[in-house]
Amino acid sequence: AITGAVTSVEYEGSIQEDDGRQYLEVKATIIAESFVEGWTSVSLGETNLTVTDSYMGGTRLRQQENALELLLPVKGAHTVTLTMRTPVSQKGLRRVLDLELPKAPVSGFELLVPGKDRT
Repeated sequence: AITGAVTSVEYEGSIQEDDGRQYLEVKATIIAESFVEGWTSVSLGETNLTVTDSYMGGTRLRQQENALELLLPVKGAHTVTLTMRTPVSQKGLRRVLDLELPKAPVSGFELLVPGKDRT
């Protein structure tokens, strides 16, 4: 029986720089729902991003290898915010992002890319 699920994820990403190296910082607002009383786990799937900060609101996050899992304490909806980052690769003159993000039936992604203002 299914005991919980991720119902939506909203992503906000921006390119940042640290010590001359660029990386993508992603803030993920995840809504997960537990269908049972007591603790249950919900898989966020595999990701190649490193979690750097989180607001769990009573839930817990478990990371095993490249997979993330939320542990939900009680029945109902839970909102979790994760801040994650991954390096920006350089291939020739192009910058490349390789993203594996937690999946959800409903999701959105907003990305702020630095560059010249073209007004």
